Amino acid sequence: MSSGSDISVTKLIGACVFIIGLFVAVYLGITLSDHRYLNIIGILLIVVGGVWVILAGDRWWIPFIVAVSMGGAFYVGFKLYVHELMLAVCLLPLIANVALKKESAMLLRTRIPPSIILIAFYIFAHWFICVAYNKISDYGGVGQVSRQYMNAGWPFILFFAFYLFGKTKYLKTALILMFVTYMLRFAAGIYFFVQQGGFDSTNIFTEVRQTVYIPLINYIPKVGNADDLRITSISLASIAMAYFSFSKNFFSKLFSFMIVSACFVGCLLGGGRAALLIFLILVLYWNFITKNVPFLILSGVIGGSALVYINLDPYSIEALPDKMQRAVSAFVVTEDNLSIKRGISQSDEFHKRLREEGWERATENFASILFGHGIRPFDETAWFDQTRDDVTKKSEQAKLTGRYEKGFFTVVATLGFVGFALYLNILRYLIWDIIKSLWRNNIRDTQHIFYFLATFSIISWLITMFITGGFPSEEIMLGLFARVAFEDSRRAKGLGDV
Repeated sequence: MSSGSDISVTKLIGACVFIIGLFVAVYLGITLSDHRYLNIIGILLIVVGGVWVILAGDRWWIPFIVAVSMGGAFYVGFKLYVHELMLAVCLLPLIANVALKKESAMLLRTRIPPSIILIAFYIFAHWFICVAYNKISDYGGVGQVSRQYMNAGWPFILFFAFYLFGKTKYLKTALILMFVTYMLRFAAGIYFFVQQGGFDSTNIFTEVRQTVYIPLINYIPKVGNADDLRITSISLASIAMAYFSFSKNFFSKLFSFMIVSACFVGCLLGGGRAALLIFLILVLYWNFITKNVPFLILSGVIGGSALVYINLDPYSIEALPDKMQRAVSAFVVTEDNLSIKRGISQSDEFHKRLREEGWERATENFASILFGHGIRPFDETAWFDQTRDDVTKKSEQAKLTGRYEKGFFTVVATLGFVGFALYLNILRYLIWDIIKSLWRNNIRDTQHIFYFLATFSIISWLITMFITGGFPSEEIMLGLFARVAFEDSRRAKGLGDV
């Protein structure tokens, strides 16, 4: 009886799907003949979304890590960042599965660390109070303010979901997708750099920058300017270095080495002085973790020789493309009269002003020292004031919106030293145990690659937080995956919770 009933239900579902399919096919035909492509895209999104909710299962979180690796935004009257959209897309099947009490949504871990709960509560309370204050004071800009707070808040939404329900057995799949996504993004960045004449630039003020736009879906990827090479090169190189460490095949190692070498060139082409410093930190950290003394000595000799050479003959760097000159100029300390240094003096002044504004904002009074100054909306009147110079206008807008382009000042000016202390505590929790495991065991599998990526990203954020960065959101994301994998590994070995 039960078997016959199941067959009847299956036939009924099949008939319904067939009838709905006929109607959809007819509608698509009519829509195509009328060139209403947006309607087709909308239908496809609904269909794909429905299939995703049904079939995602315990792989619900994987698209999010791809979205973070891809970057960019959709324009729907305002910018909707890919990772924000994908966070909602990933949570939908999880919520549906939890509601239906499916096996793929079983609680895997139940004791969320108090440090996570505390900082998440602090950030979201800060967000609510700041929005309420802006409304009462008639500042408005709820969307702008919420967007900046979301930059700090999304890792903790992901943290609660993944810590309770995420399965680390899919880390290998996520890592491969990350690697491929970053390779595509890196290749696209190099292509646009060359297409826009990055090697031919003779003007040190020239920006290799272009807005790339994909119509119909209104997608704006991040690859349209050379600056994106700074981020992509470091992210791709860190994965390739980790793959190099545990690959046994010669050709696999050779491929990884070629990727790292290309990323170093890409980092230079990005023109970021802080990015080049982070890349060097990556090389040193990899040598430290792998205990690779020959590579460490070779890296030290090459790096030291290059540093000595460009300081003995600083004008030699003027033979490089302008973007490369810009990146290398940070390491020239014997000559301040280089044309590239004169050309970027305005950038130096802007970043100096950001540090000053951030510190002034954070230490304005006792309350701001403890709890920060919150975020205010963008001031269009001041921005379009033609009587003021660009550096002043940009630094003041950064001060209002909490975009200081430096991790330390972004956190203390927005969330105060209480927020900074909470961040330090969570970063310590995420890497303290896994860095010890990484040191003992080296990089030997996918799990240890995530250990390496997480510890490097957090350590580099801490080292460079006075000169670059924002909220340590992606660092917390990588730390989440690494930490949960570490705890699962301990439980599997019968060692219990840490």
